[in-house]
Amino acid sequence: MAGDTLTIETGLRCNNRCVFCNQPPIRQASEVLEEPTTAELMRRIAAARERGFQSIAFSGGEPTLRPDLADLIAHARSAGFRRISLTSNGRMLAYPAFLDRLLDAGLTGVSLSLLGPTAEVHDALTDAPGGFVQVVRALRHLGARVGAGTPLDVSTITALMPQNIGLLRDTLVLAGSLGVSLHIVQPYIAAAENLAAADRYLLPLDDIVRGIERAMDGGLPHGGRIKPFNLPACRLDALGDRLETSSYATRTFREFAGDLDVRLGFVTSGQFYRVARCEACDRACPGIHVEHFPPDEAVRLIVDAARAARAANPEGRVTVSSLDLLPAARLRQALLELRDTGTGRTRVFWGGVARAGADAFFHACREARIDEVCLLLRPPARRVSGRSTWLPGNLDLLEADLARFRPGVAPAPSLFVVGNTLASDDAPLDPDRLRSLCAAAAERGASDLYVAAPERLNDPYPPADAAQRERVLSALDDLRRALGPLGMRMRLVRTLGGTAPGSLEEAAAGIMTAESWDHEMAQHPFGGLGAGWVMWSNPIWLHAPREASIPASPPDPGPA
Repeated sequence: MAGDTLTIETGLRCNNRCVFCNQPPIRQASEVLEEPTTAELMRRIAAARERGFQSIAFSGGEPTLRPDLADLIAHARSAGFRRISLTSNGRMLAYPAFLDRLLDAGLTGVSLSLLGPTAEVHDALTDAPGGFVQVVRALRHLGARVGAGTPLDVSTITALMPQNIGLLRDTLVLAGSLGVSLHIVQPYIAAAENLAAADRYLLPLDDIVRGIERAMDGGLPHGGRIKPFNLPACRLDALGDRLETSSYATRTFREFAGDLDVRLGFVTSGQFYRVARCEACDRACPGIHVEHFPPDEAVRLIVDAARAARAANPEGRVTVSSLDLLPAARLRQALLELRDTGTGRTRVFWGGVARAGADAFFHACREARIDEVCLLLRPPARRVSGRSTWLPGNLDLLEADLARFRPGVAPAPSLFVVGNTLASDDAPLDPDRLRSLCAAAAERGASDLYVAAPERLNDPYPPADAAQRERVLSALDDLRRALGPLGMRMRLVRTLGGTAPGSLEEAAAGIMTAESWDHEMAQHPFGGLGAGWVMWSNPIWLHAPREASIPASPPDPGPA
């Protein structure tokens, strides 16, 4: 693994409250997080060296919140690592004594977050008053150590958003005046946890490219270079030798809170897509991040998939999920075109959170005369790599959204639930609350509760054991009986592609009516397992576990 880097996440705490953070519930739950111990992290460092890694990087959360950070760096040094880097918000590094301890322990690289050229811009994005002054102070001290002969690579990281893209040149010039010559730039990254904020912080890829080119026009006074992350380097070739793309030539593995042999090399599929030009490119580049998938092309793929689904069943029905990343105008376009693909019944999933927002979604559904909106219930769930940290569910949101429906007026509501959550410690759904939701939905015209019964809640969790299966089946039977007086039917939706013999799903089919959506589910690139990490309305439990990605090759999103 020569040249490869292992990034070790030292914990999930952070002393910033970035408004664009894609893990806010984790960052805000520091009082209950179970961080790896010093011994655990040292074991991972040693294991990484045994596996042949040459470089190690510490990240978080915010790694400088750990009092043992200097000891971890020294341990990496003694294990044989010669390149040891740190990614930080820089606030703790404003204290010279603390920073000197890290450098003296063997730290060879530091990347600090700098989001703007002034405290007004930087501190507003981090929601941490005083943070800008601390980062600048840290950069000054790092520059002094470099000037005194300490071998050290220093870079800044700037997340690009509408609030700071026009100030990028000023930000880079400031960093250059403090001795920094390498500037990492990366776009805002969406995830399920921050998707509701996407419209405020997401820039189109073309705007990002133009902003970087304007910032680098004529070069920087200090001769600095741009290093892109999560951006296709080919779009920045106009920068010439001012572009640094070494990050794409070096593989980076992430190791979180699991065993190294299990977690090594784990990546979330579906985060990137590749256009036709990528296939002939010999550069090491992941492609284009899914948030920058051209919205017009996304609508075409979704509508084409819906048209194919209608043609595959005699009733001309179609079920569509995962419209969550579409901006409001394109969401409206997609729903209007869905209605125009045929006269059969149209069902659309909704998870309570989307880039366009609930108001735009429901308005477009009514305008497009969508027949049914299926509310996908997600109870709060434990984060796999931070088992005491709970990711928020959407039950409160969906309870509020039920008020948007009117009996006898399209669209009609329905509910979708994963039966396993009725007997789960990791994503528990209170049966009483579910019955209350069903009663409220029935009052608004709902007649169906759809149920999935997969072998496991999610790939990282183990499959249900015999006792859990019995609890799930018992809870489903109780729920079925409770729905009768409400006039609601409970329907099992089978795994797309078929039910495995002896499965929990097969057993659940003995309790309720089972149906298949194989020939009505619109199989577009954003509706599979690969995009489940960002989509609230994606019923990932209907897909058999397998690696998934975005297979589309849309037209090139701009000139090389």
